[in-house]
Amino acid sequence: MFGIKKNNKVSEKNVNNKVSEKNVNNKVSEKKANNMSKIICCTFLALLLVVTYTTKVNGSSLKNSKYDLSNQFIRFHVIANSDEDKDQQLKYAVRDVILKRSAPILAESSSLEESRKILKELEPELIKDAEKVVKDWGEDYPVVFDYGVFAFPSKSYGNIVLPAGEYEAVKIKIGKAEGANWWCVLFPPLCFVNIEKSTSIEVDGKKAVPIDYCSPKNYDVNQNAKINLEQTLEMINVAELDINKNKQKENSEKFDFFFLKLMK
Repeated sequence: MFGIKKNNKVSEKNVNNKVSEKNVNNKVSEKKANNMSKIICCTFLALLLVVTYTTKVNGSSLKNSKYDLSNQFIRFHVIANSDEDKDQQLKYAVRDVILKRSAPILAESSSLEESRKILKELEPELIKDAEKVVKDWGEDYPVVFDYGVFAFPSKSYGNIVLPAGEYEAVKIKIGKAEGANWWCVLFPPLCFVNIEKSTSIEVDGKKAVPIDYCSPKNYDVNQNAKINLEQTLEMINVAELDINKNKQKENSEKFDFFFLKLMK
């Protein structure tokens, strides 16, 4: 009997040790991810400062600079079909599914070449995922995975501003791709280490849209709320017009009464 109690205590102690060890491992992993994110940000900012300073001092373009950014970074852009509210929300939903698929892999990339290889391998899956999201939203837009070197205007991601120039980039084009886009830096994997954090940062001065915020269900709920609000406001406007008409009628009747009284 005493032997059983002793064994139970030993088992309980082993379980507690395993739980503690798991918690420690989770904290270590989280710390490593945070450290990796800081290293990436510092490297990115340092390189960007060198390029910007060199360009200003020499008066040369980014394209002609020996610090050509198109050979240093890979940008990531998701371009909406249009600027209509539904198309913009769909853009974020496509962004989310692509980040979820590619982030765990790209976050481990240590070079441009490795990232390029990963992108090439992921392309069919990313297109398939994006097309499914588009279909779930009730649209039949085509999705194009466009990878190359493109000219971009100056753009901001939080406190980071990339000067205008030519950059290597992945463009996910939805439909006509005529709407505003969401963008970030794919390599170094600035947006792919912690996608919850990266999607909560303002892009080009626009309010951040967190991951998983946009969905067909949420859109329908918001649209119904918007319609109800518009209908309520319309009812209020109609009621105010009726009140104003009644007041005008009352004032007119009072004026007629006093005018007739004066005439007498």
